[in-house]
Amino acid sequence: MYEKYFGLNKSPFLMTPDPSALLLTTAHREALAGLSYGALNRKGFVVLTGEAGTGKTTLVRRLLQLGAEVDARCSVVFNPLLTPSEFLELLLINFGVRNLPASKALRLLKLEQLLTETHKAGKAAVLIVDEAHKLSYEVFEEIRLLTNFETSEQKLLQIVLSGQPELTRVLSHPNLWQLKQRIAVRLHIDPLSPEDVKAFIQHRWTRAGGAMPHPFTEEAISLISLWSQGIPRLVNSLCDNGLLQAISQDGKTVGADEIAQVIVDLDLPVPLRRVRLADSERSRTALAWSRQAARELNGLLGKHELIADAAEEPKAVEPEAKLEPTMIAAAPESIPAPAAAVPEPILKPEPVTVPAPVVEMPVAATWNGRPSNGNSNGQAHDRVRIRRVTRYEPEPKDKSLIDKLFARLGIQGQKLA
Repeated sequence: MYEKYFGLNKSPFLMTPDPSALLLTTAHREALAGLSYGALNRKGFVVLTGEAGTGKTTLVRRLLQLGAEVDARCSVVFNPLLTPSEFLELLLINFGVRNLPASKALRLLKLEQLLTETHKAGKAAVLIVDEAHKLSYEVFEEIRLLTNFETSEQKLLQIVLSGQPELTRVLSHPNLWQLKQRIAVRLHIDPLSPEDVKAFIQHRWTRAGGAMPHPFTEEAISLISLWSQGIPRLVNSLCDNGLLQAISQDGKTVGADEIAQVIVDLDLPVPLRRVRLADSERSRTALAWSRQAARELNGLLGKHELIADAAEEPKAVEPEAKLEPTMIAAAPESIPAPAAAVPEPILKPEPVTVPAPVVEMPVAATWNGRPSNGNSNGQAHDRVRIRRVTRYEPEPKDKSLIDKLFARLGIQGQKLA
């Protein structure tokens, strides 16, 4: 829509994972190198994690391009919400197998033959699963068993799991301990830094055939970096809508006013800065950061009622006042002297509540909202700790011990019956 207006060959800020527009920041370059090394050099198992929108699928598509250059055979599963049999079926179809046998045993035999032929031809067979954090436990177990296709020297099937940071927690489940042991390479993508956001915008603009420099002002880039939190997908969305705002006003530049209006139109949340500090300091820093972001946007739009403060600043707890010792005047003779204090009688102790030993009981575990089969009996391996509380009455021998203790301490009072 705005390509001709700005003299572009194509839209520079598309939301699709385009490998040709990939900006190799330090993190993305390391991730791509790790993917290529693990998958194409037959290391077996590779895991890639990153926040939604950080470019994982784009890296996967770039890996497919590299695999085609070395004539590797790749099977990509983009929809993980499958049963084990559907997963195996889709895997074979993506590898080019059309006449699928009816039974699972014959399908596995077909896969083994394909992997063996690929290995003899000196090629790599790669299985890539996107959005892997959505896989069920049963499919994870199916994937683990696929790693058993191997020779004495190499794995016949290289597996790449790509997903959000939740994938790390899923793989830490006790039922997946055997799968976790087989991971050879772990990779992670962080959001873009403010400098990377600036380079990202320039890179996208140049790749689309735009003239130097791009139309975004420094103030606009600062707002984009702040409100996108370094997520490339959000950077693309803000820039694309910012260009639309500019042409609607017959402008040739995209300033902070245009980006501020886009932020309001997209209803983006007030960003919280990602910091690794102590809890109290983190909360104060995040609160100050979000308020700064809100003030910037409100100031640009001139409407202070658009975004309220994220939260009230916690009030400092005032220390208790220390009482200074004061001189007490002698009581007048008219005031009678206080009566002598009567010692309080020693009361019989009440029954004591003590915790009993911890008892472990098996419970049914769930996996992504469904029951998780931990063994052949369908019982989960997870156990919960249940603490039972009981009432404790002193035994006669305990009462005599308490009497002796009172006597030893010189306490006068009635003995326990």
